[in-house]
Parts: sequence; C-alpha cells; structure tokens
Amino acid sequence: MIARDGRIVDAPTVTVAVCTRNRPGKAVDVLRPLDGCDVQRVVVDQSDRPEPAPRAFDGVWVYDGPRGLCEGRNVALRRSTSDVIWFVDDDVHLSPACLSALRRVYGDASVGAAVGRIVERVALPNTRRVDARFGFDGRMRVRLDGWTPGTASTVKGANMSFRRAALAAAGGFDPAFDGTAFAEDADASARVASMGWRIAFVPGASVVHDSAPAGGVRRPLPDAERDRMRLTGRWWARHRPAWAAIPAAAGLTVTALARPRGEAIGRIPERLGAFWAGLKADG
Repeated sequence: MIARDGRIVDAPTVTVAVCTRNRPGKAVDVLRPLDGCDVQRVVVDQSDRPEPAPRAFDGVWVYDGPRGLCEGRNVALRRSTSDVIWFVDDDVHLSPACLSALRRVYGDASVGAAVGRIVERVALPNTRRVDARFGFDGRMRVRLDGWTPGTASTVKGANMSFRRAALAAAGGFDPAFDGTAFAEDADASARVASMGWRIAFVPGASVVHDSAPAGGVRRPLPDAERDRMRLTGRWWARHRPAWAAIPAAAGLTVTALARPRGEAIGRIPERLGAFWAGLKADG
C-alpha cells in the first residue's frame, strides 16, 4: 500500500524466479545483484543433466528436467511463498532497484501483473508505441524500452511479474504452449486480465536482455518458426473472436511474402498450416 507521503507501507513480499536449461551458471549470475536483498530466490533447472546448486546459492534450487518453460514456471509458482512472483530470463542483467519499483506498483490493489522495462541487445522493436501486444495482423508488436509508467496489453517473459494469488487462480502457465517459447506469457496475462486485474508497465523495473544464442528453449529456426505460428493460432483461438483469424492469416501471408521470392512462396502454406493447426488445437 502507498502512503500519502509516497512511502510503501506493508510492502508486498517478492519471489524472483529463473528457469534455466543447459546454462545454470547464468541463473546464478542473474541473481547475484540481489545478494543481501529481502527476496526469495527460486531457480528451476531444466538442463539435460542435473547440476548441483552452487554452495553459495541462497534460495530454492529445483531440478525439473527438460520438460518445457511453462512447466518450469509452474514449479516456481508452487515453490513461491511471496505475494508477488517475478520471472526473469537467465540472460538478463538487473539491479536491486527493480525490487522497489515492483513493490511500489503492487501497492496498487488493482494490479495483478506487470511487465518491466526491457532493453534488447539483439531483437529490435517492431513498433513505435511502448507496449507488448498482438496486432490484428497476427504479429506480436513489442517495444518495452520506454520510461513512462502506465498500463500494458500483455507481459513479456524476460521481465514479468504477477500477484501470486492472481496467477494461481488463473491456472498458471499452460504447458500446451510448448516448443520454442512464444505467447505463453501473453496467454497467462490475458487470463489474469480477464479476472479483472490490471497489467502495469513498470519502467523502474528495468533489465537488459542479451538473448543468449545457446541454451534455453530455443529450437532450430525452421522448427522455431512453425512453433511461433502454431502458438499464435492457439492464442488467437482463445483470446480473439473467430472472425479475427482472417486478418491474422492475411498478415502472416504478407510477412512471408516479404522474404526472398523463392523462400516466400514455399513458406506461405507452411506458416498458414501451422497457424491453422494452432487455431484448431483446443477443439
């Protein structure tokens, strides 16, 4: 709760959770800036082979095997004992200032989820507007490097948080969003928002995202692209009216046509087929 003088009264407790695969040392590096902070740490290691928790690690270390990012985040949700659970990727750089910014925003009882500022070192913004949202052309529009706090359309997995009770009531993350990580964050936040919670943009909780080239849940490019199309369709079927699939399919076709000529023609049936499979996946 925020007092009239701006002080945080009865500040919410926070768990910071990192899911990692085949690069557990990076999870420790991510959390090191929070040494000495009043925060619960949870690492879910989904590496192909289990790694022991470092001796100096002060927190919960769970080996969950290579079962998928949504499963790992749900493990972290179950192990969290705090009011707020803050998920960050294992290839970001953060600071203790993030904690005070998150505690302040969750002092607002209407906030059920929040996305922090993300400065991308590899991925370029594809929109001028500061937000993360699916456009009606089927593309995820992302730019989260702004400095003005406000309301967001969805969260972004590299730096997202939830009021723990809200995420648990919404069912956590859906493991059906499998393969290359995509849209599982948008699906979870849409379900939280449907319960009446507000999604906040918190620039004070700022991270730099490296997008490390190895490890994690990234699959080879052809498979990753099919995953993104299929998961876009799955998200669309759940959170958009049926007629909205038409402009989305058209938008995905235009995106494919922007590729080199020979590659574009071959990719259109593949992209639309994956999108259609996602639309029909929930029956």
